[in-house]
Amino acid sequence: MKKSQPVSRNQTIGQTIAPRKRPKRKNPFITGFIAMIVLVILFFFAYQKYQRASHYYNQFLYQSEWQMEDEHAMMQSQPTVILTVGMAFPDAGRIQPEQAIAWQLTAINPQTKKSIQFSLSPELKIGDKTLVEYNPRKEMIQIQSQIETLINTPVQYATLYNLSHARPLFEKLQGLAIQAETNLQLDDKVITAGEETLLSTRQVLQYILHDSDETNELTAQRQIEVMDSLRKKLFDWQHFLNWQYYFEAADTAINSSITWKEFLRLSQLSWQQSLDNATHVMISTANQDEVRQQIQRLMSEE
Repeated sequence: MKKSQPVSRNQTIGQTIAPRKRPKRKNPFITGFIAMIVLVILFFFAYQKYQRASHYYNQFLYQSEWQMEDEHAMMQSQPTVILTVGMAFPDAGRIQPEQAIAWQLTAINPQTKKSIQFSLSPELKIGDKTLVEYNPRKEMIQIQSQIETLINTPVQYATLYNLSHARPLFEKLQGLAIQAETNLQLDDKVITAGEETLLSTRQVLQYILHDSDETNELTAQRQIEVMDSLRKKLFDWQHFLNWQYYFEAADTAINSSITWKEFLRLSQLSWQQSLDNATHVMISTANQDEVRQQIQRLMSEE
């Protein structure tokens, strides 16, 4: 008499146990091929974005006529001086002509990652007239030469912000975050000194206007704050995918002698951190000798 096989607890009488199926192993070749295809697609997408950003920058922002003799210092990691000028209509009705009252000179030493940002009073006399009397659109090369004489150091680059014409750019950026130096009430918006405040496009355009009760220096400071905020926004790789749209919107707002490759160099985190941590100095008639010494020390450090 044959002995019956014992029945397991999980098996009922008459039930046949199917053999366990081994899980299929993923084919590493197929996985690698799919990953390669994805990487190729991402590469071509990023390359297309890069090419468009480069084209739009050169078409809308780059101003080759402003190049000075010591151009491309940035690409050679040499000490660099950049002139930044802001122009705007003083009144909302645009009755009075545009004025250039926001003047800033930035000296950067890429070896030490140190920088100094000099604010120039619009009433400062450069050459045979004050800064506010110059028209940077037509006289930028002359202005750079005069400032070189003032500081006894080459000014390699110049950037002009046409702030009153920047509405399309402000709208594309969805407003602008400003860090003000002074308290201000702007309609229903309270702006507190030292705190970052997000302004709408309309509020930014109000912020740059000149109040008849204030000095040019106060208005210039607000315009410099707007230009500094634009610099942080535009020179940020986090916005790389949007650069082409920002540059197109900046068509009437920004002109610069900084080339595309130098823009990429200046966008590097180390350069931007150097600018964010810059020492701030006001240039006046009284301290010009001291300013020359400060720039010379910064440029000669290793």
